[in-house]
Amino acid sequence: MSELNPFLALDCPIEPLGSLVNGDGLIDPVIAVISASGYPVKLNVRNLGKNHLIHVCGGDDWLKAAFPQYAKPGLALEHGRWVPIEAPALIGFDQAEASRALITACCARGVVRQDGPCLLDAAGRLIWPREPERAAP
Repeated sequence: MSELNPFLALDCPIEPLGSLVNGDGLIDPVIAVISASGYPVKLNVRNLGKNHLIHVCGGDDWLKAAFPQYAKPGLALEHGRWVPIEAPALIGFDQAEASRALITACCARGVVRQDGPCLLDAAGRLIWPREPERAAP
């Protein structure tokens, strides 16, 4: 991708954390994200489908804006007659492109290791649970 990966942009509803490393130190085909609901989710890259993406993003509005999918030019049935489609209509989001971008974003973030209920980055720093934010004195 030549442009900024949408999953790394500030307006993204989720936070890619990285690729999950198993207990043997090997990278599993699993990525970890903080979902739109604020909780971590592990996603298997082998079956990262539309419903998985909608679930972690809290709906499909952002996905449609970031990865639009348009109807192909052709004909549409209107009132029992076939009519040409001139302007392509937005019909959803491109699941393949969104999946590829999310996997790429997680690879760019590095590895994540699970230690009990905690998620740690490659340096062993705590990623989840988040430390509570403290108010400035």
